Amino acid sequence: MAKRSIKVAVTYSVTLIITLAVFGGLGYYFTNMILNGGLGKKVEEAPETTPPPSYNEYKPQASDRQTMLLIADLENRLTGSCFILLRHIPEERQIIMLTIPSDTFASANGSENSIYEFYRTQGVLTAVEAVENALDIKIDKYLKLNKTSFVTLADIFHGVEYNVPYNLVYENPDGEDIIFKEGPVYLNSENLVKVFSFPLFSSGEEYRAKTITIIASDLINKNVASGFSDNIDDYFSIVINSEIETDITSYDYDEYSEAIKYTASNPDSIVKYVFVSGGYDDYGRFVLDENFIRSLTEW
Repeated sequence: MAKRSIKVAVTYSVTLIITLAVFGGLGYYFTNMILNGGLGKKVEEAPETTPPPSYNEYKPQASDRQTMLLIADLENRLTGSCFILLRHIPEERQIIMLTIPSDTFASANGSENSIYEFYRTQGVLTAVEAVENALDIKIDKYLKLNKTSFVTLADIFHGVEYNVPYNLVYENPDGEDIIFKEGPVYLNSENLVKVFSFPLFSSGEEYRAKTITIIASDLINKNVASGFSDNIDDYFSIVINSEIETDITSYDYDEYSEAIKYTASNPDSIVKYVFVSGGYDDYGRFVLDENFIRSLTEW
């Protein structure tokens, strides 16, 4: 009798489990059908989303052009400052670079002086105005770097080789001496600071400005390679969070980043440079040539 009772109990348990499984599955199926629109209605699949266009699909216009003034304050002297004008022409995937000698004659706030003196005595905004008046152009944005933030920016591009035209020797009373022997030398970010701010170029400020232009354009052209565009968001974050002064906001970057990435994806050289043209007056100020100023409108 005991064996028969156990057999009946096992049979009952197995039957109950199978019944629950069958009716539970059917219940889940019909409940799912009802919640998704009722019996007999096919559940619609989520529409495929189209990814946003990449910078390779971006089509810039002439209205997207921008002019920026980059000021590098590397040493507390005229020859320790750099005023670099950058004209971005995204539809041509080009940046035009021009370095302005710090002793360039200009006018601002109703007075006349060198661009460096306007910067030293009245600050960045007056320096921007002085450059605008000297070159008869409109500057859209500015970016001021000190030595630390300049090194941060230069490190993004690693370094570049420079053929030193003659021995550069300067016993710096305010810092490290500068000694570069004639011939090819690799310039990392620290050495770029030294060459950019070297005060004893034999041909003065005009030559220093040209040297900065050549080195800076090579630094970009030789280091912006495949994949650089993919990291531009990170590079912007690094620079904008360093020791800078600028009127460029995160909103400005979001609005303009596609144009920057489009240009950076150029397989050829990105930067083309222009040299200033002019001469010195009786007061030792560099005066830009009027024909040169008129030619700036071409780019």
